[in-house]
Amino acid sequence: MLETPQKIPEPLLDDSDRSRRRWPLILFVALSVAIILGGGAVMWLLDLGDRSQREVEVLTERIREAGEPLTAEEMDAWYTGYAPVQAAPALEKLIAQWRDLADEKGAALDIWHALSESYPYSPIPLEDLEELRAALEPFESILAALPDAAAHEYAGFPLDFEDGMEIALPNLAPMRGFMRLLAMQAELAAARGAFDEADRHLALGLRMSRFAEETPTIIGGLVGAAVRGVGSHALERILSRYTLPPVAFPLVRQELATVDPAANFRRAIIGERATTYITMIGLYHDPANPMIASNIAPMLREYTRIVDAARLDVPIEDWDLGPPPNLTIVAVLPDILLPAMRRTLMAFRRDAAGIRSVQIALAVEAYRLDRGVLPDTLDALLDGYLEAIPTDPFDGEPMRYRVLEDGYVIYSVYIDGVDHGGEKAESHREDSVGDWPFRVRRAGQ
Repeated sequence: MLETPQKIPEPLLDDSDRSRRRWPLILFVALSVAIILGGGAVMWLLDLGDRSQREVEVLTERIREAGEPLTAEEMDAWYTGYAPVQAAPALEKLIAQWRDLADEKGAALDIWHALSESYPYSPIPLEDLEELRAALEPFESILAALPDAAAHEYAGFPLDFEDGMEIALPNLAPMRGFMRLLAMQAELAAARGAFDEADRHLALGLRMSRFAEETPTIIGGLVGAAVRGVGSHALERILSRYTLPPVAFPLVRQELATVDPAANFRRAIIGERATTYITMIGLYHDPANPMIASNIAPMLREYTRIVDAARLDVPIEDWDLGPPPNLTIVAVLPDILLPAMRRTLMAFRRDAAGIRSVQIALAVEAYRLDRGVLPDTLDALLDGYLEAIPTDPFDGEPMRYRVLEDGYVIYSVYIDGVDHGGEKAESHREDSVGDWPFRVRRAGQ
């Protein structure tokens, strides 16, 4: 009988064969998922753009109802409304002269800085004073013309708001330069015992700070604060170098009374909101584009929230900007600009602390002139020297004051909110440790 032949089994599939057969399925699944996710992302972006565009419309209407600017034309009308052209033409002529004296500026500053480091709390020798006086000779015509040029409430420097965030601000740095010249003159005058003249020079320099911060930008406000810082340090040295100067600097006190860091900050934020909006519209031309609207909306929202928080009927120390905004992944420009914008409030609070410290110091000097001794506490100044004790813009408590063996110190607890006894903070970083002091040192006092 014939045997039935056995069926030979097909060879088993190896792993590489199985993988090749799975790849089409894997690719199909991956492509399907990508299409679903991509479609979802597109739908999310379109929805985000639609919501952002509606928010932009609401915010722009609200801003304009508040009488605040957004376009270049609105910015120009708003700026000239509070800073009409007055001192600008005369100051611009002096600025042109100032720029032509670059080498002379450097030489005078080098001498001044060297003297400030060598004699921070002691009288400068006459021969060194003569060197500084000679270094100021090239600037005599500028210094002689500054009082008349600055005899106005406003400067009103012309600005082209069409440039948006790239707006040129060529007149800011010279204001600080003029303050330095005037501070040098003030220190020379004090060395001669002409403290009334020193008062006039410093008060005139403080007017330069006001001209700088008229510019409705954060940099304008910061330059104005820096100009005041130059004057404050010069006053520290004058009050420390010369035993019992017979003047309490009334003109400086009068000029400082006109400065409002809170109003400067609010004005700067309103201006920054407009120049940023002008820039974004100019760059992209199509605010209805989902990507563009999703950048403009959070920018306007956050700027407007800061403006709302910066109420002038609330002290600057009580302003609460709230938590940082939650930004979407497509909000690229807001993610870059907004964190830095919020941090600038600290600089304006520091400016307020400096102003309040100087105002208290001048009240202390007036008390000393009348009574021959320093007050034991700031409460003693409430007897005709201060209407109220200024508060610390960093914690809302009264500014601190300590009588020292060689003088006194007035200070804010500054960023960390801890009283370090007037020891100066090493930096302006958010993690810095120390106070923001105004210190007067006099031997034997």
